[in-house]
Amino acid sequence: MKWVVGQEVYMLSGIYILKGKVVEVTPSGVVVEELPWPWIPDSKGGTIFHFDHNGNEPDVSHCNRLGFGPSPEDKFHTVLWCSAPEFQPWHLDDMPLAERTALIEKKSERKDLNEMDGWSRSSHAQR
Repeated sequence: MKWVVGQEVYMLSGIYILKGKVVEVTPSGVVVEELPWPWIPDSKGGTIFHFDHNGNEPDVSHCNRLGFGPSPEDKFHTVLWCSAPEFQPWHLDDMPLAERTALIEKKSERKDLNEMDGWSRSSHAQR
């Protein structure tokens, strides 16, 4: 995929998704700044991610962003690095932005409807 400065992209890591904007295209890849989520009150964004030409976050960027990496001296951080979903590297979404946004909105609407439906069927005491 070809990226351009100013392009909005989604970044994926396991079950997590972030929205970002390409701020620099370099000979080694692309630099993306995380954007805040408008519907999440404390969402600030601003975290910088580096990706290679294939849209994958290299280990060096991953280590720098997290402040640690796998280490034979620190088994705890090595376990986190290798297994915890929130510590896995990110990759750029290959689905077009508009298509992914529509999918997210559709799932969000369905979730809201399910929650509302569950609320309407509950008794007053359960509410």
